[in-house]
Amino acid sequence: MLHRPRVAVRLMFPLFFAWITGCAHLPMTGALPDGARITEVARVDAAAPFALDPQGELIAYGSAGLTLKELGSGHDRPVAAPAPTALAWSPDGKQLAASFLLGEESVLKLCDRQGGVLKETRLAGRVKSLVWRSSTEILAFAVQQRNFSFGSRLTELLYRWDGTGKPAETILHETTLMPATLRRWGDMLLRPLTFSLSPLGDEILYPRLHAPPLFTPYLQLVLRNLDGGAELEVAEVSLHSAGGAFSGDGEWLLYGDGEGESRLFDPWGKQLLAAFPTPGRSVALSPSGRYLLLDGRLYRDGKEIASFPAASAGAFSATGGRLLIRYGERLYLVNGLPDEPPVPIGPAERDRLRQLRKWREEGLITDTEYRASRKRMSK
Repeated sequence: MLHRPRVAVRLMFPLFFAWITGCAHLPMTGALPDGARITEVARVDAAAPFALDPQGELIAYGSAGLTLKELGSGHDRPVAAPAPTALAWSPDGKQLAASFLLGEESVLKLCDRQGGVLKETRLAGRVKSLVWRSSTEILAFAVQQRNFSFGSRLTELLYRWDGTGKPAETILHETTLMPATLRRWGDMLLRPLTFSLSPLGDEILYPRLHAPPLFTPYLQLVLRNLDGGAELEVAEVSLHSAGGAFSGDGEWLLYGDGEGESRLFDPWGKQLLAAFPTPGRSVALSPSGRYLLLDGRLYRDGKEIASFPAASAGAFSATGGRLLIRYGERLYLVNGLPDEPPVPIGPAERDRLRQLRKWREEGLITDTEYRASRKRMSK
């Protein structure tokens, strides 16, 4: 009996803190940095994709179709149906890439800032994620499932499209799913199949689905060089893993095993930089690497400072300082996070680094030689 009042106080604290921040719908414990604030910005479809433009002025999200919302005025504009499967703003924020499922195919559309369609193309399979490799090239990761009497053939595909002609297609991985596997795991087999692009635009991190008969399916995270095609196996994780994200300089990865731990990892030096006691079923990393959002836990400089519901999903803005969080059917903006993205590098240095990284992945130079060359370039 003597302990009950203390328990009640502890339980009331998160609700009280959420109330004083003006956001009663997003439970939070801990404290955001001084000057940061949370605002509810939209109602969204559960599990819908969302994307904040680089200028921090427009949000694209799924809500009974594709919707654009101006943060300044609060005006929202429904622009297309059905609901998008993936969204990505171009680096200059002038175009939005959006994919839509049409039967067993996907339609990839390029829209202007008002939602007008500029170009479109068809892709085989269901597009799970989109990213702009440059101001003119879009990468799409898609999954194609073909059913046969013995089961299903699942193919993971990478498309490259410059907005003209037919997209270039690369088969990344194929596996056979037995009927018993499909019955037991269902949609869970496809949910984690997404990818990430390195800041230099030269590598992707993607999951290969493995479903051996009589064993639990799992994912193998693979680093692939886009210029040469060389691949490096990074880790084996469960189907619950959200995959991984690149650091701002592209030299290390953040990923969760899906079961109990998330890791900051140097894939070439095979070095564990930090570990976090959370499975990484939702992963986001700020451009500077200062902030991490893992299963609703917000870390700054490696220390947890605030916690949102574990079912939250987040994405940091490309220019730093902002974090979008989707919880249930609501979308929130955390604004004012003290953060600075890495200093941009020039075209010549970027090309040199990409060449060095390609040589390293092809085994032409060692990781030690690569790091020494990179260090000389920074002087």
